[in-house]
Amino acid sequence: MADGKPALIEVDHLFKTYPVADGDRLVLEDVEFRMVPGEIVAVLGKSGSGKSTFLRIVAGLSEPSQGEVRYRGKTV
Repeated sequence: MADGKPALIEVDHLFKTYPVADGDRLVLEDVEFRMVPGEIVAVLGKSGSGKSTFLRIVAGLSEPSQGEVRYRGKTV
C-alpha cells in the first residue's frame, strides 16, 4: 500500500529472458513496481531496454520467465 491506498498494479520480482543461439538473453531483471489508483507514471528507457516487453507482460499479453503481476490483487 502506498499512502494507505491498495495497489492497482503490482509487479514482483519480474524476469524475462528470450532464447538466442548462444543461450538466453536477459531482458528484464528483478523488476519491482507498484501503482495506486490516481497515480500517473511513465516508462522511460533507451531502445532495447525492455519497456515494451514490460508493458506486454503487465497487460497479460506475454508471460514472464519468473515473477508475478497482479491487477487489483488478482494474478494477470
